[in-house]
Amino acid sequence: ALSNCNLDEYNPAGDTAENIWSTPEGFQTLVNAAYSNLRTFLGKEDGIIMSEAGTDIWFRSGKSLSYRQLFRYMDFTPENQSSAKNYWRDLWPGVNICNAGINRIDNAGFTSEKKKNAKLGELKFLRAFYYYHIVETWGGVMLLTKESTYPVLTAKREPVEKFYDLMISDLEFACKWLPVEPENPKEVGRATKKAAMGFLAKIYL
Repeated sequence: ALSNCNLDEYNPAGDTAENIWSTPEGFQTLVNAAYSNLRTFLGKEDGIIMSEAGTDIWFRSGKSLSYRQLFRYMDFTPENQSSAKNYWRDLWPGVNICNAGINRIDNAGFTSEKKKNAKLGELKFLRAFYYYHIVETWGGVMLLTKESTYPVLTAKREPVEKFYDLMISDLEFACKWLPVEPENPKEVGRATKKAAMGFLAKIYL
């Protein structure tokens, strides 16, 4: 019980973010990863419950008390947050991976400005998507535009207007550089010019 193990940890493949994301092919894995946190909103119950539960859009009939915090406005406390806790947990990693890509893309070895800006447009679209749901749910919380590589233990609130300024800037860039259709037609669900224009319109409203 008083002893411990001294592990000599090493990375046998030598793969690091700096190595993999330094080529256009490797950087694509970062762009792909930026989509993964959409699953909470689009692929599970949490997103639809956060956006529709407890409204006249979706009424839960019967006496079921599942997700009662948002469906019935019962027991919604800091200790019992229902889907809100999952939402908060999963949106921030999405922001962080987008920030990582946005700030690293100049070192990714792109020779085509058009392809580089298309990838950057995807990341900016996704960052705006994540931040829209964060600021519309919790108001002026922490606004990060740099990658976090270690635990952040303090937070500074920023005005809601700063979030909207960033989202508008990101989406204007995305509208300019994203393709009308995905480069690979089989990759349904990627950010496109039409999606960016529609989302920018929503942000303006």
